[in-house]
Amino acid sequence: MRNPAPLLLLVFFLLAAGGLPGGAAAQRGPLVGGYAKIKDVKDPHIKEIGKYAVSENNKQTGGNLAFVRVVSGRQQVVAG
Repeated sequence: MRNPAPLLLLVFFLLAAGGLPGGAAAQRGPLVGGYAKIKDVKDPHIKEIGKYAVSENNKQTGGNLAFVRVVSGRQQVVAG
């Protein structure tokens, strides 16, 4: 009879690494502390953050950049 230890180790590592495709890990959503793509870059709050970032950059550098639009972005997922 073959030794089942290698197969058991493989299953353990798959589950520890996030599970099998379609399992419970795939349904949880983004990893806390990780990054996720911003789904709606036209959201007014996202535009407000972009304008603020450009304004603060101009204050700190003496620059004269102008906010036009958000093309893409990522957000950090935090608990709470």
